[in-house]
Amino acid sequence: SQALLLLPSLSNTYPLMESVRVKPGLTTYKDFPKQAAPMVVGGQRCGDLPLWAPSPHLSVAALFALGYQMRRRRNRTRNSCTGAPTKLSGKLVVLALMYFLMMLVLNAYSALLPAIQQDLSGTVSDMARISSGAALSTALAKFSLSWFTDADPKSTIMVSYLVMATGALLISNASGMATVMAGILLIEFFSSSGWPGTVSSLRTANTEQQLIGLQIASMASRVAALIAGPLYGQFFVILGWRGAMHFAALLAGLGSVITLQAMPRTASSSQSFDPALLQRMISSRRMWTVVFAMAFLTATKMTGQTLIAIYLVQMAHRSVLSAEFGVRCSAIFPLGVLASLSILGGCFNRGLPARKIKLVLAAGAISSAAFVALAMQAGEIAISKLQVTWRIFMFILSGLGLGVTYYTPPGLFALRFGAEHAGTVSSFLDGVSYLISALLLGVMSAVSKSCNWGGVWLACAALNSLGTVATVVYLKMIL
Repeated sequence: SQALLLLPSLSNTYPLMESVRVKPGLTTYKDFPKQAAPMVVGGQRCGDLPLWAPSPHLSVAALFALGYQMRRRRNRTRNSCTGAPTKLSGKLVVLALMYFLMMLVLNAYSALLPAIQQDLSGTVSDMARISSGAALSTALAKFSLSWFTDADPKSTIMVSYLVMATGALLISNASGMATVMAGILLIEFFSSSGWPGTVSSLRTANTEQQLIGLQIASMASRVAALIAGPLYGQFFVILGWRGAMHFAALLAGLGSVITLQAMPRTASSSQSFDPALLQRMISSRRMWTVVFAMAFLTATKMTGQTLIAIYLVQMAHRSVLSAEFGVRCSAIFPLGVLASLSILGGCFNRGLPARKIKLVLAAGAISSAAFVALAMQAGEIAISKLQVTWRIFMFILSGLGLGVTYYTPPGLFALRFGAEHAGTVSSFLDGVSYLISALLLGVMSAVSKSCNWGGVWLACAALNSLGTVATVVYLKMIL
């Protein structure tokens, strides 16, 4: 939803946005990659990827990377922990699977929305209402569901799955866009319990398990976003969009069963609402340092993720880069983020406090340098495949430097600051930083109107640098 703040001006400025709109006669998945899905997923720490973005090969690679990391972390936990290592390892796996399924259900309607819009004759105003409603629903959920995730994360997540299944069924049986919007609002609202519930479930684990759990859960959300397009695309070919949404409802039901049967019950907090905690969060300088760090990094991530395809196609000769291939490159930046969580996330978990801070600084420097490098040649039209490859590599580096800074440290801060109310703290961080980043994205939209691409990428470099510095400041306070 944040990305949509950029799109109104861009749709008039850059031809690509016109060339990828949904057209009639869409019958096969082979034709589908040429169509762009509106990016309307809310701010639930997941990639707003359209259906066509990742190829099945990249999706398989992403799943392999997640499975490999989970196996490594499980073996490491067995060797380094005492007590009941098998149970604790199983808990991390269940949390990752729970969050993975929730993000997979969340991305269903976004991937299928072009087909839904076409079949139900949806208008541009319908899409605008859906986007604004999804953003509002997510923001409200951040400040309301958090109390329940702290009181009983297992029950809250299980109920959220059931309501999300209801939302998916509403969409699958919709006869008009109003019913579709109602289903989307339910999915967006209750999916917001996923990340706070994950953080809250880790509050009784030791530090090593908390870091590993945050890393694997973050990777799970990235993988879910990457495979959602090909997965629902195949179901769209076989069963149509209604059948694909029925499949999403089945996934939500499966998630509810897994949560009920396999997710360990975390000890409930002493009270579900603590006014003293709210006052402490609002008055804490550390809290606002984290909020602004997350806001800066969120604006950077959403800008890079949204504009990569537009930039690559607009600033390259058509004989060098086709519009279809450029659109598929939207997966490049999220893949860089996934690689960051997989590689640098492991280094962050194993490092001493001083090394953790140095790693975050180095990662932030890599990302900012990549954006600056893009800005230096932003005005040149790429006339060779080498130039296009270089730009793609810079986007990979920008995602590689951003991932480890954006995901793990805020969750670790919520566990340290909130203790038994970690879910509430995590929701507060997400909600407030989400609102601030929305304002920042509005500024970025103005920059995209008045400046060339160089100004956009320099703004990304500046925001990323500010976010990295703020992250280092609060990491020094908690490590």
